[in-house]
Amino acid sequence: MEGVGAVANVVAVVNLSVKVVTLCSQYAEDVRGARVRGEIDELRDEVTALRRAAKSARRLIKDQHGAASLEAARDMDDALRESINVLRRLEGDLQYGDAQKRISSASKVYQTAIIGVDAKMVRVDETMVSMEQRMAMHMLPTALGALYDSREEEDGATCLTGTRVELLREIDDWINSRKAPIVFWLNGMAGTGKSTISRTVATTTAMHRHLGASFFFKRGETDRGNMSRFYTTIAYQLVRSMPDLVPHIRAAFDGKDSVIEMSADKQFEKLILQPLMRIRHRNRTILAIVVDGLDECDGDDDIRRLITLLSDFKDVKNFRIRVLITSRPELPTRLGFHDNRDHHRNFVLHEISDTNIEHDVEIFLRFRLDQIRRNYNRAVLRDRHLPKDWPGQRDTTTLIRMAGPLFIFASTVCRFLSDRRCGNPREQLRKVLKYRTRSQEARMEATYLPPLEQQLAGLTNSGKGQVLDDFRTVVGTIVLLETPLPASALASLLDVREDTVHARLDILHSVLNVPQSPDSPIRLLHPSFRDFLTDPERRGTNEFWVDEKYWNGHITACCLRIMNDALEEDICGQVHPGADRASLRRGQVDSSIPPELKYACRFWAFHMQNAERSFYRDQEVYTFLSSHLLHWIEVLSLIERPTESYQISKSLQVFLHNTPCSELGLLLKEAPSFIQRNLAIIDSHPLQLYSSLLSITPENSEMRKLFWGEGPSWVSLVPTPDSHWNQVQYTLEGHKGTVNAVAFSPDSSLLASASSDANVRIWRVETGECIREFQRHKRPVRDVKFSPDSTLIASKCDETIRIWKSDSGIQMENLPIQGNHRECPVEFSPDSKLVAWIGERGDLRILQLDNRQCIRHFRQGGFTDPRKRLQTTPYSLRFSSDSKVIAVVVEETGFFSLWSVENGYRIRKHEQTGNLSLEVPHNSPRRDVSYRFVEDSSQSTVMNTESTFMMAGNQTLHSESDDTVLVRWVETGEVVQSITTPYSGRSRATLTQFSPDGAILGSIHEDKTVKIWEISTGNCLHILSGFASEVKAMSFSPDMRLVASGSADKMVHICSISSGSNLPLSEESRQPIQAMVVSPDGSVVASFSANKELALWMIDTGACMHRLECPHRHWPACLRD
Repeated sequence: MEGVGAVANVVAVVNLSVKVVTLCSQYAEDVRGARVRGEIDELRDEVTALRRAAKSARRLIKDQHGAASLEAARDMDDALRESINVLRRLEGDLQYGDAQKRISSASKVYQTAIIGVDAKMVRVDETMVSMEQRMAMHMLPTALGALYDSREEEDGATCLTGTRVELLREIDDWINSRKAPIVFWLNGMAGTGKSTISRTVATTTAMHRHLGASFFFKRGETDRGNMSRFYTTIAYQLVRSMPDLVPHIRAAFDGKDSVIEMSADKQFEKLILQPLMRIRHRNRTILAIVVDGLDECDGDDDIRRLITLLSDFKDVKNFRIRVLITSRPELPTRLGFHDNRDHHRNFVLHEISDTNIEHDVEIFLRFRLDQIRRNYNRAVLRDRHLPKDWPGQRDTTTLIRMAGPLFIFASTVCRFLSDRRCGNPREQLRKVLKYRTRSQEARMEATYLPPLEQQLAGLTNSGKGQVLDDFRTVVGTIVLLETPLPASALASLLDVREDTVHARLDILHSVLNVPQSPDSPIRLLHPSFRDFLTDPERRGTNEFWVDEKYWNGHITACCLRIMNDALEEDICGQVHPGADRASLRRGQVDSSIPPELKYACRFWAFHMQNAERSFYRDQEVYTFLSSHLLHWIEVLSLIERPTESYQISKSLQVFLHNTPCSELGLLLKEAPSFIQRNLAIIDSHPLQLYSSLLSITPENSEMRKLFWGEGPSWVSLVPTPDSHWNQVQYTLEGHKGTVNAVAFSPDSSLLASASSDANVRIWRVETGECIREFQRHKRPVRDVKFSPDSTLIASKCDETIRIWKSDSGIQMENLPIQGNHRECPVEFSPDSKLVAWIGERGDLRILQLDNRQCIRHFRQGGFTDPRKRLQTTPYSLRFSSDSKVIAVVVEETGFFSLWSVENGYRIRKHEQTGNLSLEVPHNSPRRDVSYRFVEDSSQSTVMNTESTFMMAGNQTLHSESDDTVLVRWVETGEVVQSITTPYSGRSRATLTQFSPDGAILGSIHEDKTVKIWEISTGNCLHILSGFASEVKAMSFSPDMRLVASGSADKMVHICSISSGSNLPLSEESRQPIQAMVVSPDGSVVASFSANKELALWMIDTGACMHRLECPHRHWPACLRD
């Protein structure tokens, strides 16, 4: 009804505006004088503005954008107030009888209208903003239980008054300081009270209205154990506390691509960083974010990436952002903070002085022990009361010393003492004190063994064995679950009676959160309990030890049993194949898919991949998938986890790639592709799995053979499908400009792409997903390459070369290059410790990457063309295999030089004066300089467009004439070997190439032959002939057994180096061959033809495996595997 009232008031104001304008017109006819008429015109202008503002306010009621609502309200308010000022001024200046009275009356009406409009518009604003806020929050998926004040965290403690005083003061000073670093990293061992401090800081900052967001990671709690919903959860809380963010969050969802499916970098940028930067007039308001338990997050790369992204908060000028992060000092976290050491402050919790720790633990223990005593005394008869000084100074001091820096010991012991199911506090305390010690390992035993051993008290050996078996079945499963389950679901999953579950949990309330509600999940109170039970070091010494591999296998078997029993087509009874998933009620899904089935569908593959291999057979997996693959995909869609079906099937494909079950291998090869291509339909209309999606599955596919019978029988007309799956594995979309270059990482796991949109994207080869995007270039990116160890990426635009860390996305360096020269090279050393590039003035620089110091600077004089006496641009660089020498070839000349990286001296320079000895394909888009160092660190090959230089050891092969190749010492130029080619008019060598070990030289000649030479003797080992036309390309296999060559007559030849015999190919290329490369394992040769066709040939059979049309001119390259 508020909205209706507001509309009425707005309409009244609009009507009033019309009346006032009319009055003004009548008044103008009655008055005389230029000054008065001018004021009347002014009045009319103001009233007209009022009418426009009122109409805007009227539209506001129907507007769907909160920002527009606020703007319209402000406009109307401003217009009304200004109109009143004008009316008042005119009222005082003009005294014209009735006209004056009319204006005075209008002014009073306006004042009355303003009061009503003010009140109603405020309410409209609040209503609209509230609606917009809720809509924006609804778009952002959140991790259940991750907020500090969530129901899952309600039992979490905060610091007692008088404890952690100095630390909390230091954190408070950091939050309020104007010059402090953005991040405060509080790290400490398990059980030192990090989460308690996080809750305290979150609570305190929330009280002061400074808390923007919080996220409490927790392994084994679904979305709290990874980054999948971290960024959206943070954005959700920011919107909740700052309505001004609403339009900017909404804008992030306006694009074609779903921001929820974007990479972590993009989510952070679009949902958090950019919205905060676009809010104005916040005057450096404090905005605190609390991130607890970062070490509990799966994914080392994700942890390091988050730490890197947080440093971008330095660009937010209108807030003073402070991020508190707590974690154990695990390696990924340490590396992440080391890479961003300029943007954080470090505090080591377990290094606080013993005096301070004992003081805080003593306050906590005395407070809790007094509570335990009073609660116990209230519950028992007076003659059983504990004395007022219980447990006494000596035992209290002993407990304090036993705790050391571990607050988890103190809190667990107090829960144990207060649990009446275990006995009275006096008896329980004696059990704890048996474990008095000062060692760290023994402290964990003293923390957890007393409640655990309570289960075995008074039992015979056989009774103990049964209890321990039940304990491992129930509690062992609880600590290994990926997300917690209620007791009833746990019993169903394990196929045991619910009483058995409760019997094991009844006296473990001090280490497990066992809720009263049967529908609430059972949770760990602290992750160190899991560590204690599964620690491999405690095998044989801890009788409660849980074998992770064994029990993961047991859980796998349970999941398969649950799914085999429960999965079926149309599990929710929607009936119609076109039924929309959105039409299902949540209750209908929950009743059809109970918690144990949801769990089994989501996590069976995870447990299998962490299990003993003997616990399952590949045939069992195939039996399940061949019966229930579509049913399983349907369930994951119905519980709103459709992308997980792709991720799980892809992980299984990798995990079982060597399966002896050939049917399983075929099915896993097809399933991820089937899901990926149809994911949108599976998400919205899952029953289409059994009809339209199967109908377009290739005729000869394994999936069609298995599941075609599951489609509706009434469908009589179906499309004719392809016979086989398309060979295109992925089409990677996301760039907004031309893709100029791509590069595989040497470990074959990543693909980098460089685009004219000034961005570099990193794609995961296994899944085709974009995992990172680098956006700091300001011009089109021309080239991209990985370091040999795959850890670094170099991207090049017209002005700079940027070096990035591939795992975290950190930009390490921004290297200036010679102005506007697109061909300036960059090269990593083979050990990935150095990078060489051509600087702003054409000089060669070498950067040491670990300390980011420029260790060599070779002046441009070394690259002056000796014939033209002009400075030229080095076109190609290459390090020797031991990273001690770098070779430089100058563009379009024969100038070539070698430099020592160690001492900066030039070892050799050379100017070619002979005839052309290397031919580059005529349609190459540029005059490529091709060169390489061979695997042996002392040998190399360098080739350029004008001449050929080759080195073996400290020797160089230099084409001296049309029929002789000389081997020279690099340093002295002395000839140590001569290779003579018989001259017969057209025998000139047009291309030469070394074998990978530098022992063999191959040369292509104009007489349609390929000659194989032994470098050490100069002897010609073989002459390959029989080519009908000129040979265009050649390539040695890495094991030096074979040489592949291709010719203009479209033929590919594979020759054995040892025998010189040809291996026949089953068919010829369709166009003249221009380039070739042999795969690293020597099994496949790739040829690139004049029509841009890439063909893959099996060397052992000679068969052509695939022919791929390539819409570019880049030569082929092979992945290492």
